Amino acid sequence: MYLPSLPTGRLVDRVGPIPMAWASGGILAASALFAAVAPGDSLAARGQHVTPTTGRIKARARLAREHAAVAQHRARARRRRPAPRSNLHAITKRPRTPSSLSKTSTSPA
Repeated sequence: MYLPSLPTGRLVDRVGPIPMAWASGGILAASALFAAVAPGDSLAARGQHVTPTTGRIKARARLAREHAAVAQHRARARRRRPAPRSNLHAITKRPRTPSSLSKTSTSPA
């Protein structure tokens, strides 16, 4: 912002303020005309090498993949068995191991 003020100040001193105002107005009008003539999908000035149409297509494809992933997740959730209402039985009951089974086997007659 401050860098162009150095040559602009010297030009105003050398040429005068009125001719410089006309020159800056002409440059502004030329840049507006140049921007109006440029195609709407031209993004090379911003450093992007894809057209907006390509960007929209990629965004739609990404959105479709996300929707498919959500649908798969919901389908898997529907197939799962419902969780037990209480885990109290897992705490109160001791797991039966093969050694505990042999101790509780039938007694000899």
